[in-house]
Amino acid sequence: ARAMIELFAASLVLAALAVLGLAILIARRFVFERSGRARSETEKLARRHYLNRVRTSDPAPLEGRIDAASRANAVAQLSSLLRGEDRARLLQVAEAEGVFAPALQQLASSRASRRCEGIRQLEQFGGEASVTALTEIMLADPSADVRLYAAGALARLESLPPLRDVLSSLSLHDRAASPLDRAVVRSVAGRELPFIQHMLRQELPARLRALLIEAIGCSGELAASGCLRDAASDRDPAVRAAAAQAACELRHPQSREWLPPLLDDPDRTVRSAAAEACGKLRIRTALPLLHERWADPCPFVRASTLEAVQRLSPAPAPEGA
Repeated sequence: ARAMIELFAASLVLAALAVLGLAILIARRFVFERSGRARSETEKLARRHYLNRVRTSDPAPLEGRIDAASRANAVAQLSSLLRGEDRARLLQVAEAEGVFAPALQQLASSRASRRCEGIRQLEQFGGEASVTALTEIMLADPSADVRLYAAGALARLESLPPLRDVLSSLSLHDRAASPLDRAVVRSVAGRELPFIQHMLRQELPARLRALLIEAIGCSGELAASGCLRDAASDRDPAVRAAAAQAACELRHPQSREWLPPLLDDPDRTVRSAAAEACGKLRIRTALPLLHERWADPCPFVRASTLEAVQRLSPAPAPEGA
């Protein structure tokens, strides 16, 4: 009987704990939903305030108590919707009311993660003040990762400083480029083409020459095709491969002359890039050389060759045609 009583008591304790846990979960959900509704109403109030400030010059005070986070979210949302003078007016009002202050304070944090969060917030706002602060961080922050993060934000805002400063800030003369480095440099290739051509006439590390050649492919400037042709005979295989990859992007007719010989390049990366380019550019005169690559010792070259030949081969006629 005593064992039954103890078992019954233990069951009651477990049931009580289960009920208590369920009650806590229900209470937490209720609190979260209620706070979410309150936050939504607060942000709606903030958006209405800033829209009124954009439409009129009346410096009316904020209606009710609106926290800094809600004001920042409202400005970020409206900034992505407004254009021209309305957007400039919104950012001017937001700056006067100190909306940018928390993000700017984070840029001065000793923790890199906090500085990156400040960069993210300023990118959402945009505007001259944000671009100025992001540029300073990109040029002077002690962390290479933070500088790159700021450069990515500036690239998305289409407000990068001159490419010379970007290359120096990101130390691209001294290290291999990451995918984000490549995206940043490509984003300004069109406007910086004269500087890129000037740089390529100098003695540069092979990885930097390859990066600049890749960027030319994204510039959209057919007049730069001569740089790709010259790069196809560069002494470094990374640069020759970059020339083939850039030719796919630039799509200049003259690339049909210098791309097929790269299929016989001693470097497998170059052969693979050349095969891919010949296929994408529909260079049918490269078919004999592509057929010779069936027996290439590198499987990646054989795979690129197969795909190129499939692109260049005419589609089979339908049955009964």
